[in-house]
Amino acid sequence: MTQHLLAIDDLEPGQLRTLLDLARSHADADPQTESRTQLSGVTVAQLFYEPSTRTRCSFEIAARRLGADVLNLDINHTSTVKGETVVDTVRTLAAMGVRLFVIRHGDARVVQAAADVLPPNCHLLNAGAGTRQHPTQALLDMLTLMRAGFDFARLDISIVGDLRHSRVAASAVEALRMLGAASIRMGGPEGFLPDNAPAGVSLHQDLKETIQGAAVIMALRIQRERIAADVLTDPQLAHPTAYHEQWGLNEARVAQWAPSARVLHPGPMNRGVEIDDELADGPRSLILDQVQNGVAARMAALTWLFHGDSIL
Repeated sequence: MTQHLLAIDDLEPGQLRTLLDLARSHADADPQTESRTQLSGVTVAQLFYEPSTRTRCSFEIAARRLGADVLNLDINHTSTVKGETVVDTVRTLAAMGVRLFVIRHGDARVVQAAADVLPPNCHLLNAGAGTRQHPTQALLDMLTLMRAGFDFARLDISIVGDLRHSRVAASAVEALRMLGAASIRMGGPEGFLPDNAPAGVSLHQDLKETIQGAAVIMALRIQRERIAADVLTDPQLAHPTAYHEQWGLNEARVAQWAPSARVLHPGPMNRGVEIDDELADGPRSLILDQVQNGVAARMAALTWLFHGDSIL
């Protein structure tokens, strides 16, 4: 049994597909009548060392729907402010009987270190770490595409924006490749491109070239909290208006270059920068579907992590 879920590539392709099927069953169920007890008596601790709305709330809702007790730690009112390490915090909570940990941190090495010290009866789920991994975001994005009727074997998807600093993009690409996506394009200003294109992915520095003919377009926000100051000396990157003029998604551009495309965004959105209101709130948008599917995806991940492949 896998003890932790730190990255999409912790999963075998078959496990990913089965997890998606499990998540879909949760998404299709009526939460008002559904009774789930897979985590009854289990305490789930949420440690978010970075701000979050969607991920944190959806994990809490997911855990409670599964019957778990949820411990939300306000990091500013814990011994972290006195110098306690994340490793010591999780050790302390494990000694109190916490069995599932949901952790977000700016440094992926810290999340790995926390996982390494947990005893075998404890499990850790990465809720976003560093610039490379956000496995449950990828899970909910793939679930959203499945429920919208897309066939991965025929899927032409474009990911646009701050690719260099986005853990959402990195995890999405891993999942898309694992599911056999037909075409993956990534595009953004030079300062936002990764050093090397992932295998099977094409990189572009022109918006039209990036999205033309795509069936799905994922917009990414500029990760200003993770960007070195010298990168933002480029006017196209530093000024929201200039960025939107060159790389912002709007209905007119999408209608012209990718007329059948549906649009994703992991949130939070910077409206008028990477995406405009008409597109974000219009009929192409799957953004609120992503939010809704986040609860189901995290229910599946929590259940699988605690019970192992026997639950699938």
